[in-house]
Amino acid sequence: MKNSQILETAKTEGIENPPEANPVRCNVCEKRCTIAGDSTGICRMYTASDGVLKEKYPGMLFATYPVSIENIPILHFMPNGKLMLVSTIGCNFSCPGCVSEMIIKNTDSVARMMKKTLPGEVVEAAKSEDCSGIVFCLNEPSVSYYTFLDLIRTAKENGLAAGCSTNGYMTEEAVLGAAKHLDFVNIGLKGSSPERYRECGAGSPDPIFRNIRLLHENGVHVEVSIMHLLGREDEVMRAAEMIEDVSREIPLQIMPFMPHDESQKECQPSVAESEKLCASLEKYLDYVYIFNTPETERLNTYCPSCGKIVIKRKFNGPMGAKVISYRDGGMCECGRSAGIKGEIRTEGFVEPRHMGGYRSIKALDAIETHLAVLGVTDSSKVIDVWIDTVESGYLRGLHKKKSTVEGFFDDLHHFASLAGAEDSYMAMYEKYHPVVENISERAEGAEKPPVYSIMAKPVLPLFVDKMDIDLIRIAGGHPINLDLGLDDKSKKMEIDPAVINSFRPEFVFVSGKRGDDEGFSTEEWKKAGFDIPAVEKGNVFRFIYPDSDSTFSWVITLMDIANKLHPEIFSFDLDYEKERLGI
Repeated sequence: MKNSQILETAKTEGIENPPEANPVRCNVCEKRCTIAGDSTGICRMYTASDGVLKEKYPGMLFATYPVSIENIPILHFMPNGKLMLVSTIGCNFSCPGCVSEMIIKNTDSVARMMKKTLPGEVVEAAKSEDCSGIVFCLNEPSVSYYTFLDLIRTAKENGLAAGCSTNGYMTEEAVLGAAKHLDFVNIGLKGSSPERYRECGAGSPDPIFRNIRLLHENGVHVEVSIMHLLGREDEVMRAAEMIEDVSREIPLQIMPFMPHDESQKECQPSVAESEKLCASLEKYLDYVYIFNTPETERLNTYCPSCGKIVIKRKFNGPMGAKVISYRDGGMCECGRSAGIKGEIRTEGFVEPRHMGGYRSIKALDAIETHLAVLGVTDSSKVIDVWIDTVESGYLRGLHKKKSTVEGFFDDLHHFASLAGAEDSYMAMYEKYHPVVENISERAEGAEKPPVYSIMAKPVLPLFVDKMDIDLIRIAGGHPINLDLGLDDKSKKMEIDPAVINSFRPEFVFVSGKRGDDEGFSTEEWKKAGFDIPAVEKGNVFRFIYPDSDSTFSWVITLMDIANKLHPEIFSFDLDYEKERLGI
């Protein structure tokens, strides 16, 4: 995009700075930064020259790949839709624990991963992938406003839908300029109070609730997401009240807080606590959902009139969902519409595990963690590895490798070779791999008891592509999950208890950090239809996940499984081993 085009775009969308103005006031977001000389605004993504506001990286994109619309997430617009995701870098907020932190904090370094991409090229890519539209996601569109406008305008001109995920902190003139080209928006609320927004570097939530109303009144399909922090339920309740003032039919997505370290655990709600909150929100809103929670039924769309399921969905990773079944047109059998906009595609798009929505960001973050273990912390080297991983296509197969212990070591070796850290890798290998070999060899001649692993409740088997399954195998068990064969591509998540009963599992392991003990009593298992030796003998355990930043914490998990499956062979002192191995 040429500088003259940027100024022209600003004028046509009503965000004009007079050419003689110096310094320049940025009127894109409500921070309205004053920018002069070589300085930038708070987001570090705009500069000024000759009285003209300019993007620092005009027309440059960080990511372009197809995604399913439920992984944005958007639930009531074109269900099962396939979109071309685009993103830039940077944000005007500074939220603690942001999932996209790696493309927000060090923008000048990460900018090396961006590529000049014309809007027409994005449209061509979308059409070649049979996408119904494009969506600006992963970072905040207001920090690349003119690039964002060109993309959504071009998409609309070419018959594609256009949408975005945003914190909603745009000025009124900016949001109205975008609204004429937008079909759908997910607005991510941080809360509903000025105090909560100050924690994220903003002043007030008022402009965001104003923009929710403006977008809704201008015909844009609006969905809202909000984090649930334990003890701060009032933030969510007040937000729901304010959304109701616009429309009861605006879907609200609850994102239970997931701690990044031990110090944040007190903010994590249990499943029961988030579901209780959801139930209380229904007096304000017709459609309330819970994400990031495999066992919840609150990813389904229920008819507000009769309570029957109109669209059934399953958990599909961080901030993701997947449609399992639906009623034609999103109409309940009682005759009420569930407020679905656009056509429901017959089949949804299944992206590679690390290429769906925010998963690509999480994958790059995991690579950075691997490199830190190897002693590689220089941001330039980290980004070199990221670039190679993306451009070589290695990212697409990353999850499959991570699902086994040997794949984990292969990944680590691969990244070490890219970063010139082979010596560090060998030191890690020689420290930890002998532990795996020792356990595998000692368990080799023992009987292999059948082991059933679940995600959070008895009828939810753990997917076969999780490392926990391989740890059971190494520790001398037979993971019946391999026989079940369910993964993230499977249409169903729940299993018939009769199938599990037929395997007679002697042990059950529960994955995840639930924060409550629901579903683990003998009565609960029997009520669910299970009659298995593991429950009768009291052999239902949680996987032990050490509170550690070490990428080798799974070694302690392996030791704990070995202790439980074969106490006649193994008696690891886990506290001692954690200290010995530096985990």
